[in-house]
Amino acid sequence: MFKPTNVFFLNVYSQNTAIGVKGGINTSYLTGPNAPALSERQIGYNAGIFMRFRISDVMTVRPALSYTQKRYTFTHPIYMLQNGILSVDETNSYLSLPVMFTFQKGDNVINTFFCFGPEIALFVNNERKLKATSNGHDITAEAYYDFDISKYDYGASVGAGFQFKGFIFDARFFISLHPLYKGDNSLEMRYMNLVANLGYIINYRPAASFSRPTTWKSFKYKLKHIFK
Repeated sequence: MFKPTNVFFLNVYSQNTAIGVKGGINTSYLTGPNAPALSERQIGYNAGIFMRFRISDVMTVRPALSYTQKRYTFTHPIYMLQNGILSVDETNSYLSLPVMFTFQKGDNVINTFFCFGPEIALFVNNERKLKATSNGHDITAEAYYDFDISKYDYGASVGAGFQFKGFIFDARFFISLHPLYKGDNSLEMRYMNLVANLGYIINYRPAASFSRPTTWKSFKYKLKHIFK
């Protein structure tokens, strides 16, 4: 039997929990002891879903699940060959799970926020285009670049953004803490990414602002008096 108390708890839950979709672009470049000097940032895409749980007057937790592309290109000398040059164009796809802790300030129409948190990712797919030359002649590139991508990645993100009604825009900087390639003989490199996303809260409804007590502050009072 559906009771009035169920309505109350559903109302509190909906006011403090948001569900949305998001998408955007990211630029990737490489860092680390073996990172190439001649590299170019390339555009990748991401899309996914997120949830946002409000846990205090100004703080929320926002986990997300995204399909993310990380693309980079670079050229690197092949030292064992005369005038040897290797060109790499690589796109790696991941299922990413960032969990952002967000501090928000503003009213129920527009607010700004600062966010930070960890991110883990599971490798899904690799698209690799190679070209190698020696003295201007094409040679077999795979013999000089056959590294396997690590099956997972993890790191940390920090960023900022703003929300206007149901729309959320944020920009984040991500640094990987795990090697890009696996194996003891692989090049030691890691990702660094700049990410820009636009999201929309599907169940958006005007709620308490991020500058005064939320419904969580009155939760105990409502619970105490709901049967009176």
